[in-house]
Amino acid sequence: MSPKEWQQTEATVQTSSQEHCRLAAGGGYAGKEYMVAFNYEVNGRRYLGEFESPDPWEIGSKFCLQYDPDEPERNTMCDRSQDRWVYIAMAIVAVLAILAYLWIASRHAR
Repeated sequence: MSPKEWQQTEATVQTSSQEHCRLAAGGGYAGKEYMVAFNYEVNGRRYLGEFESPDPWEIGSKFCLQYDPDEPERNTMCDRSQDRWVYIAMAIVAVLAILAYLWIASRHAR
């Protein structure tokens, strides 16, 4: 189901905690990061989610999100932390492609 067909509901922030500092992918400092946990209700059932934010959120604050009516746990605010390996793999492939290109270019320059 496309996000256009998703339903809208109100979510409530449960926690907003600062994460340990991490290094950015390029080796630089990533700065402060907050993990924001929230919940929302669909058809009488409570769902939980979380996302990363550069700023803290006030506990109890409310915001709108959209959710997939076929799979209400899927929503527009959840980070796909478990899917980060895809981005890491893509970065590794890109670096290997650049290295291969440079190696081939250096062989033809001789």
